[in-house]
Amino acid sequence: MHVPAHYITHIGALLQDMAVEPKVWLDSCKASHALLCDDSLWIPKEQYEQLMQQAVAIAPQPDIGLQLGNRLGIGSHGLLGYGLLNCEDLAQAARLLDRYLVTRTPFIRTAIHEQPNSFDIEIGSNFMDPAVHRSFCEVVLVTLANLFTMVSGQSNMNNIIKAVHFDVAQPEYHKNISRYLPVPHVFEQDSCVIRLEKAWLHNHFSQADAIALKQLTQQFEQQLSQIRGTQQRDYTSMVISVLEQDSQHIPSIATVANLLSVTPRTLHRRLQDEGTQFRSLLVATKKAQAEKYLVESNMPVEQVAWALGYEDVANFRRAFKTWSNMTPIEFRNKYRNRHRSQE
Repeated sequence: MHVPAHYITHIGALLQDMAVEPKVWLDSCKASHALLCDDSLWIPKEQYEQLMQQAVAIAPQPDIGLQLGNRLGIGSHGLLGYGLLNCEDLAQAARLLDRYLVTRTPFIRTAIHEQPNSFDIEIGSNFMDPAVHRSFCEVVLVTLANLFTMVSGQSNMNNIIKAVHFDVAQPEYHKNISRYLPVPHVFEQDSCVIRLEKAWLHNHFSQADAIALKQLTQQFEQQLSQIRGTQQRDYTSMVISVLEQDSQHIPSIATVANLLSVTPRTLHRRLQDEGTQFRSLLVATKKAQAEKYLVESNMPVEQVAWALGYEDVANFRRAFKTWSNMTPIEFRNKYRNRHRSQE
């Protein structure tokens, strides 16, 4: 799967300012030097992840995420930045970003939650590496805070941003955060959130242009269709990946959501949007793992049950019979008899 290489040029420029040769960075990930001057290119998703991980690892300053987010002005976001300038108010700008920010970086996940006293934008990433996830979320939080302040015509971020939440532990450079986010911020929260002052949501933007925004929205929808056509169903594949990596437990949706840096409610909603649910993925994964053990090993049924996280073997037998309409032993014998007949 390939993804748009937006922002790679900006990362390269920042590394250069930090006295890190950007071409060496690209070479370490076997990436084309053309990315330093053309961020409209598409690259393999795995390579983009590798570039992000390597940039965080080699940056001599650990607050690279904060610095990058502060560098990304509205012009850095292509047509999306222009779209923000044409929005009617802060609420419309927030919803535009929520729907179309993925066209700029497919590694982001957002969700909007309207609270009694605030308008919250939840932010997550698809990066499993903790350091990359932290830096990526810093980029997004600083970028959005600056964008919302700018399009609202304000000079004081505190007027627009009520607070910022981080889902990571307080970093060693936490004192630098106030330089880029001069608003209340807290760490070790359930998710990354930027909280907008609700009183400012519907203040009219003087530069709003409904006709221009409508035309841009049509282009955003085309970009969204293009990206969705090249991507797998992200949450479904990520949940399956988590379940497959830890076959010795039967995790709850809360446990998996925590590993994916989202709330259980958000994970449930995203899976629903993709036409599935957590319970179905858990059952399908456990069934596939059980069949693999029964077919490819001589492990007793008791050991198969324990390997799949079942403390009570009877519970495993009942579950397997529900899945396959036969007991584990019957399944194993049926497969092996069929295999012998084909020899």
